This record gives sequence, C-alpha cells and structure tokens, in this order.
Amino acid sequence: MHVPTDDVVANWRLFHRPKPFAAEARSYARTKTGRTYANEYHFAFTFRDGKIARLREYTDLLHVQEIFG
Repeated sequence: MHVPTDDVVANWRLFHRPKPFAAEARSYARTKTGRTYANEYHFAFTFRDGKIARLREYTDLLHVQEIFG
C-alpha cells in the first residue's frame, strides 16, 4: 500500500499469519529545514479477543535523532 500526502510518502507491506500480525513500512519526508527523513519500520501486533493487546515498533532511532534532534 502506498500512502502519499503533500510532504510524506509511506509504503506498507502487511503479513498475516495466525500469530503475530506484522507490518513493514517505509517513510520519506522532507523537514521544514530541507533535510530528508527516510526510515523503515517493523510493527508486530498481538491480538486478544479481537483487539490489539500489544504493539511493538522497531525503527532506526539514531536516524530519528539525527534528523529531528
């Protein structure tokens, strides 16, 4: 799935197996100062009774810090 907005592009890949449900995403954005933010994410969902019981997000936090301080 490709989700564009004015300044941000996010690409998603979804993986469904009985446990857990996983999603990968990539984002691209330009900051107000002109720097490029491009990061990759992995999300792992655990469900209980049809609701999200746990969500873990993995990303490159060093890149986040370098771009946004």
